[in-house]
Amino acid sequence: EDFLSPEAQTIVTASWLTMKEVGLLVGALSSKTKHTDLLSGDALKHLGEHLISVMLEVKHAGAIDKTRIGLTTLCERILDDYDVAERNLSALP
Repeated sequence: EDFLSPEAQTIVTASWLTMKEVGLLVGALSSKTKHTDLLSGDALKHLGEHLISVMLEVKHAGAIDKTRIGLTTLCERILDDYDVAERNLSALP
């Protein structure tokens, strides 16, 4: 059987932890910046697209769960800001 070296195991573990934390960080940033210009509508859209791609491509349950939390918080922030939601929804095909 192929086993990872301790160094490789550390890198893999750190990668999964980073993926989990990025999902939570995006959610935290979006919720803390309500009604400010710190995150534009385009930035929120790109963050959402990134989180969706993570959820579709990653196979680690913990990373998916934390990304789901971040995406949910981001969606709540977008829906709470009428102007951002209206611009983004009007751009849908």
